[in-house]
Amino acid sequence: MADRDPDGSVSGGSDDEEEDEEGKKYCLCQHVSYGDMVACDNPSCRYEWFHWNCVGLKSEPEGRWFCPPCTEIMARKKGK
Repeated sequence: MADRDPDGSVSGGSDDEEEDEEGKKYCLCQHVSYGDMVACDNPSCRYEWFHWNCVGLKSEPEGRWFCPPCTEIMARKKGK
């Protein structure tokens, strides 16, 4: 789901949290948060947030969404 805000602007967190998040890199492209982004629903995802265009999305996915790396890891674990 994409209801979290990667840049902390809506999170209601402290100023210290916002400073820690400033300049943080996300996505497979390892760039800062910008434009439309979607969060991976795997709490252990190493990237957390993804730019739609980097993962081939044209609109916000409905329901749970897992990024390509997490989807691949889950498929390998399921196949064992």
